[in-house]
Amino acid sequence: MKVLILEDDDLVAQGLVRCLGYLGHEGVHLRHVEQARARVRGSSDFDVALIDIGLDDGESGEEFLTWLGREQPDVSRVLISGLERPAGFVDEPPRQLFMRKPFGHAELANLLRSLETT
Repeated sequence: MKVLILEDDDLVAQGLVRCLGYLGHEGVHLRHVEQARARVRGSSDFDVALIDIGLDDGESGEEFLTWLGREQPDVSRVLISGLERPAGFVDEPPRQLFMRKPFGHAELANLLRSLETT
C-alpha cells in the first residue's frame, strides 16, 4: 500500500514512514496541506491517508479529510490525534476512521491489514 502521511511533527512522520517500510508499505510524508492537495489532485497514487488533526497550516486535519473524501473517495482516510475523537466525527469503515496517538507498530499493522481486506 502507498500511504500519504499529512503530519506537521517531523519526528512522528519519520517514525510512521519507517514503520510502514518495515511492514512492506510505502509512506510519503507531506508536512503542509497545500503540498498534499497538489500531490493528490488528479492522481490515484494513495491507498490510505494518515492525517493529523492539528496542522500548522490553519486548516484542520478534519477539513483536509473531508476534501480528500470528495477528491479521492476510494482512499481510506484515517484521522490521527493525541486528543480524543472529535465531537461529531463518525467512523465509516473502511473509508473513514479515527486512530488515537500514540499507537504502536502492532496497531498500525492491524489497521493496514483491516484495510487490505476491504
